[in-house]
Amino acid sequence: MLVLDTHIALWWTLEPKRLSRKVLTQINREKIIGIPTIIFWETALLVRKNKLELTIGAAAWAQKVCNIPRVINLPLSTEIALLADSLEMHADPADRFIVATAIIHKATLATKDTMLRQLRFINTTW
Repeated sequence: MLVLDTHIALWWTLEPKRLSRKVLTQINREKIIGIPTIIFWETALLVRKNKLELTIGAAAWAQKVCNIPRVINLPLSTEIALLADSLEMHADPADRFIVATAIIHKATLATKDTMLRQLRFINTTW
């Protein structure tokens, strides 16, 4: 399973040309694409704060993503929440939940985020 960071999920579904060739190949090859539930909250927050413009709106985009056959929604669990709090990384709550989700599911995290790619306790790809 490959877990997608927020921007990777957005680019994959809306602007695939922004993805690296490596990530696009991995997404196309994977049988299961894991989407942490928290990315829907983060996307809606960015839209509400006018930091992201979605022509279809956050709710419609979330529905579009969830309807992709290979996509599974990875909900926030008690185990993920507690792990997110214990991680030695920057304080961004969405990033903490996304990283913890990938760790719990023993998955590689697809991200362009340099800070996440420098973490030594998670496998990432870009």
